[in-house]
Amino acid sequence: MATTRRESAFVSGGGGFLGSYVVEDLLEAGFQRIYVLARRSASHDVHERLQALWWRRPALLNELGQRIVPVEGDITRELLGLDQEKYQELANEVSHIVHTAAEIGVNETAERFGVVNVDGTLNMLLFADAAQKSGGLERFVHVSTAYVAGTRSGYIREDELTAPGFNSLYEQSKYGAELLVHDFAESFPVAIVRPAQIVGDTKTGFVATFNTLYYPMKLYLKGQLPVAPVSAEQRLNMVPVDYVAD
Repeated sequence: MATTRRESAFVSGGGGFLGSYVVEDLLEAGFQRIYVLARRSASHDVHERLQALWWRRPALLNELGQRIVPVEGDITRELLGLDQEKYQELANEVSHIVHTAAEIGVNETAERFGVVNVDGTLNMLLFADAAQKSGGLERFVHVSTAYVAGTRSGYIREDELTAPGFNSLYEQSKYGAELLVHDFAESFPVAIVRPAQIVGDTKTGFVATFNTLYYPMKLYLKGQLPVAPVSAEQRLNMVPVDYVAD
């Protein structure tokens, strides 16, 4: 039985830490079909890959292949790596798109960040535009980062997106992605969310990888970082994953 547009969502990066929480929240919100875009691995198809990524998430595993529909594709490729027929079929159905996929590796090249974070966002926006033209899109949600603020300091308004300089290639690429989202904002409804450093679940503490804040904590606990050279007044810029997903 076909679902209506209002009941269908499309998520990029759903196999990731934040993305998996977003998919679970969409289930709880009552979406009858949630399409999760993912790449196949060398040895597993997308269904098997999501099973492996979600092995600690029974709520997701129970709905995989039911309300959760894996879609083999890639945000860096034209038409998201789908054939024209499948691409249009999905565009005809989905009403909500959540773009969580991103390259976050600190050692990646400018080219890699550009291909995934900027070009990948453009491909997702073009898909959203196709959905809008084929019947209307209720919302495109783009997961950005608080660090699009770059090297700016002090009070920064939400709508003051300028480029004074950046601390990393990641920040710069996410800034470029946001500019694209703003370009499409007149074509369909968009929402941009800017989380800080994402840490574990508020209830369980669960975290998929021990990066960002966890890395200096590990060094401190191992006695390899006895002093943290920061101001005593500085607050930790962190936010729990379940809060961000909500």
